[in-house]
Amino acid sequence: MNNESMEAKIASLNNIQSIINRLAETSSKLKATYITIISAVLTIVIAYVIPQKPVASENFTTNEKLYSILIFFIITLAFMLIDSYYLRYERAMRKVYDLKAEDKKDSAGNINYFEISNTFNYVLKNQNVKSRPSRSQFIFYVIPFLAIAISIAVLATR
Repeated sequence: MNNESMEAKIASLNNIQSIINRLAETSSKLKATYITIISAVLTIVIAYVIPQKPVASENFTTNEKLYSILIFFIITLAFMLIDSYYLRYERAMRKVYDLKAEDKKDSAGNINYFEISNTFNYVLKNQNVKSRPSRSQFIFYVIPFLAIAISIAVLATR
Protein backbone atom coordinates (compact mmCIF):
# COMPACT_ATOMS: atom_id res chain seq x y z
CA MET A 1 0.00 0.00 0.00
CA ASN A 2 1.50 3.32 -1.06
CA ASN A 3 1.71 6.41 1.13
CA GLU A 4 -1.14 8.24 -0.62
CA SER A 5 -3.45 5.26 -0.23
CA MET A 6 -2.52 4.92 3.44
CA GLU A 7 -3.31 8.61 4.06
CA ALA A 8 -6.69 8.18 2.31
CA LYS A 9 -7.46 5.15 4.46
CA ILE A 10 -6.58 6.96 7.69
CA ALA A 11 -8.62 10.04 6.72
CA SER A 12 -11.60 7.88 5.80
CA LEU A 13 -11.42 5.89 9.03
CA ASN A 14 -11.19 9.14 11.04
CA ASN A 15 -14.27 10.43 9.20
CA ILE A 16 -16.22 7.24 9.94
CA GLN A 17 -15.10 7.34 13.58
CA SER A 18 -16.38 10.89 13.92
CA ILE A 19 -19.75 9.78 12.53
CA ILE A 20 -19.87 6.94 15.07
CA ASN A 21 -19.01 9.38 17.87
CA ARG A 22 -21.80 11.76 16.81
CA LEU A 23 -24.33 8.92 16.74
CA ALA A 24 -23.26 7.77 20.21
CA GLU A 25 -23.40 11.35 21.51
CA THR A 26 -26.91 11.78 20.14
CA SER A 27 -27.98 8.59 21.87
CA SER A 28 -26.59 9.90 25.16
CA LYS A 29 -28.38 13.22 24.71
CA LEU A 30 -31.63 11.35 24.02
CA LYS A 31 -31.28 9.49 27.31
CA ALA A 32 -30.65 12.73 29.19
CA THR A 33 -33.66 14.33 27.54
CA TYR A 34 -35.79 11.31 28.39
CA ILE A 35 -34.87 11.54 32.07
CA THR A 36 -35.60 15.28 32.07
CA ILE A 37 -39.01 14.90 30.43
CA ILE A 38 -40.04 11.95 32.60
CA SER A 39 -38.99 13.83 35.74
CA ALA A 40 -40.90 16.94 34.69
CA VAL A 41 -44.09 15.03 33.85
CA LEU A 42 -43.87 13.01 37.06
CA THR A 43 -43.41 16.21 39.06
CA ILE A 44 -46.48 17.73 37.41
CA VAL A 45 -48.54 14.62 38.12
CA ILE A 46 -47.44 14.42 41.76
CA ALA A 47 -47.54 18.14 42.53
CA TYR A 48 -50.57 19.30 40.59
CA VAL A 49 -52.75 16.46 39.32
CA ILE A 50 -52.99 14.16 42.33
CA PRO A 51 -53.65 16.92 44.93
CA GLN A 52 -56.50 18.35 42.83
CA LYS A 53 -58.96 15.89 44.31
CA PRO A 54 -61.33 17.91 46.52
CA VAL A 55 -61.71 15.25 49.19
CA ALA A 56 -58.78 13.22 50.48
CA SER A 57 -60.85 10.06 50.45
CA GLU A 58 -61.74 10.54 46.78
CA ASN A 59 -59.21 8.35 44.98
CA PHE A 60 -58.18 8.42 41.37
CA THR A 61 -60.46 6.48 39.10
CA THR A 62 -59.07 3.59 37.12
CA ASN A 63 -59.28 5.64 33.92
CA GLU A 64 -57.29 8.51 35.44
CA LYS A 65 -54.56 6.10 36.55
CA LEU A 66 -54.50 4.46 33.13
CA TYR A 67 -54.25 7.81 31.32
CA SER A 68 -51.40 8.91 33.55
CA ILE A 69 -49.54 5.65 33.02
CA LEU A 70 -50.31 5.75 29.27
CA ILE A 71 -48.65 9.17 28.99
CA PHE A 72 -45.46 7.77 30.53
CA PHE A 73 -45.67 4.67 28.35
CA ILE A 74 -45.92 6.73 25.15
CA ILE A 75 -42.97 8.91 26.16
CA THR A 76 -40.90 5.84 27.07
CA LEU A 77 -41.77 3.99 23.86
CA ALA A 78 -41.02 7.02 21.69
CA PHE A 79 -37.60 7.59 23.22
CA MET A 80 -36.74 3.88 23.14
CA LEU A 81 -37.58 3.67 19.43
CA ILE A 82 -35.61 6.79 18.56
CA ASP A 83 -32.65 5.56 20.60
CA SER A 84 -32.84 2.17 18.87
CA TYR A 85 -32.80 3.95 15.51
CA TYR A 86 -29.56 5.74 16.38
CA LEU A 87 -28.07 2.57 17.86
CA ARG A 88 -28.83 0.67 14.64
CA TYR A 89 -27.03 3.28 12.57
CA GLU A 90 -24.12 3.29 14.99
CA ARG A 91 -23.83 -0.50 14.64
CA ALA A 92 -23.96 -0.19 10.85
CA MET A 93 -21.24 2.48 10.85
CA ARG A 94 -19.04 0.23 12.99
CA LYS A 95 -19.38 -2.47 10.33
CA VAL A 96 -18.57 0.10 7.64
CA TYR A 97 -15.48 1.04 9.64
CA ASP A 98 -14.46 -2.62 9.85
CA LEU A 99 -14.95 -3.14 6.09
CA LYS A 100 -12.91 -0.06 5.24
CA ALA A 101 -10.19 -1.04 7.72
CA GLU A 102 -9.94 -4.51 6.13
CA ASP A 103 -9.40 -3.01 2.65
CA LYS A 104 -12.40 -4.76 1.09
CA LYS A 105 -12.54 -4.18 -2.66
CA ASP A 106 -15.69 -3.32 -4.56
CA SER A 107 -17.03 -5.30 -7.53
CA ALA A 108 -14.58 -3.55 -9.91
CA GLY A 109 -11.63 -4.53 -7.72
CA ASN A 110 -11.02 -1.00 -6.45
CA ILE A 111 -10.83 0.36 -2.95
CA ASN A 112 -12.54 3.73 -2.50
CA TYR A 113 -12.09 4.75 1.10
CA PHE A 114 -14.28 7.84 0.76
CA GLU A 115 -17.33 6.05 -0.65
CA ILE A 116 -19.19 5.54 2.60
CA SER A 117 -22.85 5.72 1.56
CA ASN A 118 -22.79 2.68 -0.73
CA THR A 119 -20.97 0.64 1.89
CA PHE A 120 -23.40 1.87 4.54
CA ASN A 121 -26.42 0.87 2.41
CA TYR A 122 -24.82 -2.51 1.71
CA VAL A 123 -24.29 -3.08 5.43
CA LEU A 124 -27.89 -2.12 6.28
CA LYS A 125 -29.30 -4.46 3.62
CA ASN A 126 -26.95 -7.44 3.82
CA GLN A 127 -25.17 -7.50 7.17
CA ASN A 128 -28.19 -8.13 9.43
CA VAL A 129 -27.79 -5.04 11.61
CA LYS A 130 -30.13 -5.37 14.60
CA SER A 131 -32.83 -2.74 14.89
CA ARG A 132 -34.37 -3.84 18.17
CA PRO A 133 -33.40 -2.23 21.47
CA SER A 134 -30.44 -3.68 23.31
CA ARG A 135 -30.76 -5.16 26.79
CA SER A 136 -29.19 -2.10 28.36
CA GLN A 137 -31.68 0.16 26.55
CA PHE A 138 -34.54 -2.03 27.67
CA ILE A 139 -33.36 -1.83 31.28
CA PHE A 140 -32.71 1.93 31.05
CA TYR A 141 -36.19 2.70 29.74
CA VAL A 142 -38.38 0.02 31.32
CA ILE A 143 -37.21 0.22 34.95
CA PRO A 144 -38.04 3.95 35.31
CA PHE A 145 -41.36 3.38 33.55
CA LEU A 146 -42.27 0.57 35.95
CA ALA A 147 -41.20 2.66 38.94
CA ILE A 148 -43.35 5.55 37.76
CA ALA A 149 -46.35 3.32 37.02
CA ILE A 150 -46.14 1.81 40.50
CA SER A 151 -45.68 5.27 42.05
CA ILE A 152 -48.77 6.60 40.30
CA ALA A 153 -50.79 3.58 41.38
CA VAL A 154 -49.66 3.96 45.02
CA LEU A 155 -49.82 7.77 45.24
CA ALA A 156 -53.19 7.95 43.55
CA THR A 157 -54.75 5.56 46.08
CA ARG A 158 -53.69 7.49 49.18
